[in-house]
Amino acid sequence: MDEVTNGLDYESLKMLQRDIANLKKNSIVLLTGHDFDFYGRVIDDLYVLSENQIIRVDNWTEKGGVAVYEDYFPTRA
Repeated sequence: MDEVTNGLDYESLKMLQRDIANLKKNSIVLLTGHDFDFYGRVIDDLYVLSENQIIRVDNWTEKGGVAVYEDYFPTRA
């Protein structure tokens, strides 16, 4: 699912978080997006698609989503 949090209010986000937790019990759920706070609460593993490669990010919990994003997609000024 892509950008699943777009336009959701707080209550809907909580419901979505609960639903994803239930889905993860019996299946693999793939999510993409930029709401680092939300995804940090629901994901087990983080992968980045960069330069046509899928890269597993092992230290994402220590670094945080924003830092990981900036590592792989630096701002171009």
